[in-house]
Amino acid sequence: MNTDNAKNEDGETEQWVNLMFQTMPVVGATALLTKMQVDVRNAETEVLNNLYSQIDASSFKFNKLNAIVIPEANYVTLGNNYTAKVFISATDTTQQPKITVGNQELPLDESGRGTYSVRPSTTGPKHGAGLFH
Repeated sequence: MNTDNAKNEDGETEQWVNLMFQTMPVVGATALLTKMQVDVRNAETEVLNNLYSQIDASSFKFNKLNAIVIPEANYVTLGNNYTAKVFISATDTTQQPKITVGNQELPLDESGRGTYSVRPSTTGPKHGAGLFH
């Protein structure tokens, strides 16, 4: 809504209030102001609806839960403890993820899990970064 001063029919600069309401009957001015209020409320509603729709826009959606067990070792000898990390994984069966480690996109199995495999060429600690989207 632009309320800047403007030129009237004679070409003279006049205040917005005078241009809009000076010769208008009270009933007409009331109707016009009511219309402006409705327009502002409609704009507010559109902004709020847009913001509300963006609340979960970047959230991961999921429809299936899986139990995951990751053992610390591939074998257990007699007398030693078996230790594993156990947690719940949430997945979405309607879309396949894309998993990237370094510049390599991992192949996915039927459940959407990627398998990372690399042959080391040197000893010592290695660092890397992955991306899941």
